[in-house]
Amino acid sequence: MSETMQPVTGSGWTVGLANMLKKENRLWWGDKRWLIQMIVWTAIITGLLAATLYIVTHMAPPDETEIQDMGSLAVLGSQLFFSIAGFAMVFGVIILTHDAIIKERDSGTIEWLLSKPLSRKAFVIAKLIASTIGMTLIMVLLQGALSYAVISLFHGSTFALLPFIGGLALIWLSCMFYMALLLLLGTITTSRGLVLGTSIGFYVLGGLVPMLFSQSVYLTPWKLGDIATGISIGMPLTMEMAMPIVATVVWIVIFIAGALWRVEKLEI
Repeated sequence: MSETMQPVTGSGWTVGLANMLKKENRLWWGDKRWLIQMIVWTAIITGLLAATLYIVTHMAPPDETEIQDMGSLAVLGSQLFFSIAGFAMVFGVIILTHDAIIKERDSGTIEWLLSKPLSRKAFVIAKLIASTIGMTLIMVLLQGALSYAVISLFHGSTFALLPFIGGLALIWLSCMFYMALLLLLGTITTSRGLVLGTSIGFYVLGGLVPMLFSQSVYLTPWKLGDIATGISIGMPLTMEMAMPIVATVVWIVIFIAGALWRVEKLEI
């Protein structure tokens, strides 16, 4: 049965938001893309974690002294997971969303879309919401749940869940930073190379700039992965740890506001 056309409702910036959101959600969930993404990221994140823990516990078991030094397998597993996730999930977001707006501008579909009853702000917001849902469910929640189960299996029992969720929330926040940055860049340029280079370059600088300017970690998401690891193993949240979290939230708001402002200025 064909899909019934729905009249556009809303006013102001919400005009066309519901229909645009349906379109964007179909890109994530309308075919087998969601299944492919689940398999790929499960192999990269949870699979790599499981393989590493297997090697540590079976193929090269440490002696008793080394176990005491590195703590329980729950601690080791959490450290491994957040190290892997802090890298893989951010790059996943960059790969999957870098051309969310650029492809519409390159193909000319943005002109067609905006000729409909659709506000420019709704165009950006729909992409943000759909990408956030896809990233949150497929990468963060699914991989977090699977990895928690894998760590518990190797550990021999479950371990503190709330700290693990707290660390996972910080990885999600880091992913949101790059997603918002990519949306803003997509309204500024149509060069995929520039968008990819800027976002990846910023991530890489996170390992270099703090060595020269240590205070930079308080203004960027560069240390969220390390903070997530600490939170997951029970470290208390300090003011120094809270500062980059707050700064990241502020940057996300600025980037989204910038994208909404820039899209209104596009000549189409």
